[in-house]
Amino acid sequence: SMREDRVHGGFKRGTAVLLAAGFLLGSSITALAAGEGMSMAYGKAAEVTAEKVAEVEGIEAAGVSMSDEDILREFARAYDLDPEDVVIVGEEGIETIGNAIYINWNIPSGKTYMTSNFHEDAGGRVIATTSGNPSDIKYQMGIKDPKDLMRYVEGSGDMSHTFKVEKTGGHCFFVTNLGSRELNVEGTAIK
Repeated sequence: SMREDRVHGGFKRGTAVLLAAGFLLGSSITALAAGEGMSMAYGKAAEVTAEKVAEVEGIEAAGVSMSDEDILREFARAYDLDPEDVVIVGEEGIETIGNAIYINWNIPSGKTYMTSNFHEDAGGRVIATTSGNPSDIKYQMGIKDPKDLMRYVEGSGDMSHTFKVEKTGGHCFFVTNLGSRELNVEGTAIK
């Protein structure tokens, strides 16, 4: 009887070890296949992105310029913003003297005010200085480049930042009110 019990126990242990090895091998193969699938998906996404970048660069090289409405639509699409919350400010509230753009905007809560395009060459810089009132309201100020890349700083009250221009083309200066009250912003963007 003891011999049979030992044989049965050994058989049970052997079966358990084989099942555990089977599960480990199966999960390793599944993980490897999933990893390969993810690599392929990322590779395809990278190819599509490279094609879109080449397409945009081809359009820019051809000298096609976008209207303010096209800029607004692309800006909102790229950053998942509601186009209703982005306002391209005309002459009212903006004064341009030489290489400086002066703004004086009353921005409602949750809105983004933006200038029209101004041309900048790669390697240059834009020095932006703003003063927000009331000084406790958080806001973002920055520039949008020709590839719709937003570079900004966030804070409240007085802010200043130098943005390096990395791509030749049309840029926009913008301010986004992150607070729950209206924000008055006075500032300059020196190109």
